[in-house]
Amino acid sequence: TIETDGDVLRIIANKEQEVEEKMEGYIRRERGSMRFHRQMRLPESIDRDRTKAKLENGVLEISLPKRTAEVERKNKIEVE
Repeated sequence: TIETDGDVLRIIANKEQEVEEKMEGYIRRERGSMRFHRQMRLPESIDRDRTKAKLENGVLEISLPKRTAEVERKNKIEVE
């Protein structure tokens, strides 16, 4: 799970593993689970609408593009 909450990016992963080995006269089974949790604060200049994530060959890639200058100008209010 990848989510943003305000200016925080949170990555949470759960992994469960089961191994079974059949030998002569017995069966050995192992079960395990892992939980991974990371969070980090994002800069204000991140465009959250264009954020993307990709998982390929066990590698997680998260793209956090900056806002364009036009988007930043739209948020500014000039005082007369």
